[in-house]
Amino acid sequence: MTNSRGGATAPRVSRMAAFLETPDLLEDATSVLRSHAERLGETFYYFFGGVKKVLITTDPAVLHRVLKENYENYPKSDIQVRGMGEFLGDGLLTSHGEPWIRKRRHMQKAFSPRQLEAMAGDMAASLEAAWPAFEAAAAKGPVEVGQQMTRAAFPMVMQTLFSGAMGEDEMRQISDGISTIQAFMVRRIVQPFLQPWFLLNGALERHQAIRRAGDAILLRHVRARRDAPRTPPDLLQILLDEDLSPDGGRLTDEEVLAEGMQVLVAGHETSSTALTWTLYLLCQHPTVMAAVREELETVVGDGFVTPSHLSRLRQTTHVIDEALRLYPPFWMIDREAETDDEAGGVRIPRGTTVVAFVHGSHHDRAHWSDPESFCPARFSRQDGGGAESTRYLPFGAGPRRCIGANFAMLQMVMILNAVVRRYDFTLAREPAVRPHPRIIQGARDGVWMTFEPLTPGNGKGQGA
Repeated sequence: MTNSRGGATAPRVSRMAAFLETPDLLEDATSVLRSHAERLGETFYYFFGGVKKVLITTDPAVLHRVLKENYENYPKSDIQVRGMGEFLGDGLLTSHGEPWIRKRRHMQKAFSPRQLEAMAGDMAASLEAAWPAFEAAAAKGPVEVGQQMTRAAFPMVMQTLFSGAMGEDEMRQISDGISTIQAFMVRRIVQPFLQPWFLLNGALERHQAIRRAGDAILLRHVRARRDAPRTPPDLLQILLDEDLSPDGGRLTDEEVLAEGMQVLVAGHETSSTALTWTLYLLCQHPTVMAAVREELETVVGDGFVTPSHLSRLRQTTHVIDEALRLYPPFWMIDREAETDDEAGGVRIPRGTTVVAFVHGSHHDRAHWSDPESFCPARFSRQDGGGAESTRYLPFGAGPRRCIGANFAMLQMVMILNAVVRRYDFTLAREPAVRPHPRIIQGARDGVWMTFEPLTPGNGKGQGA
């Protein structure tokens, strides 16, 4: 149907149908939305919980318009600004307009190529310090890979923020708190009709208490750093030193806390989840795993992975690219139209929440050959438009593309180097692994694997 204002009105899933399938949406939202896309096309309206109306799209033309060409008209939606801001404060993830531009410009320094080179040694040291715990767990039998990857990856994120000043118990409390709050936020998004119940039964306050406990830990370290500045600066020092506030002054402790916590949340499970799916795919493709192991041994040698290695680790990075395509950690991105617009022949009225359905886009047969197959080589020939296309969005696209994308790739290659050069690994449990998208696209019941140490003459590496 064409509207007089220009563009067609997208088809829709009825409120009642959406409400009735809420349990299925909680179980596997990507499968539910893909089934509707196959029936209705690349762009359609949906009602989360039968209440929250959103425009779901995998159309590259719409995605290009929303995320790149006219991005200023599409700030983050209430799902993030209000929903996430309630727990995370007013930071880079939840701001837009001029405040976002100012914060992004200054925080970019923490993830610059020079800064990544400078922090690589500390990241490698953090990984080595965490590795004995993985070795001990693997020696006892099958391990849940996602949990182990989080235990390896999260201290590396903390290292970039606090330079090793935080204790293991404090990191665990913050990590567990983030996971608990993220699960609760998903319920609030998918079941908005339960909001009054969450107030009445105390669930909202319980999760706020978890947030306050984590905030208190971070705030102690923020205040301690003010008394003892660090050189060279880490992210925390950059936040404390830069003129980020609107009046050109320094950020308050609470503002630094909000920015730091949002970095931790953004980097908490993304790399570890992507690594979990990468290892899951590699163990089913031993030829590819052998090629990755050989490439890492040749390029990295006995040292640790640095940013300068990444351009030469083509097979390794393409394997990660393909894992991110098949199982993107952030399976959706949301924006909200500030004014009426039109994209891809579809009318987008003011106030419309647009959901870029990343998982659906990555599996669209119209844009990827054999999209359900694991084929890292497709990134050598840029099948699907390549990593810069709006068909491929593991880190988003446009000016709001994830600020830590390069850090995440370095971190993932570092951990992958440690795993594949020290172990052979196989799946340890049946039935088959099933995706379970929450805020992050993890696996239902986890991914369980058995890790067998490689012999010294069979490809065991030295560095991490």
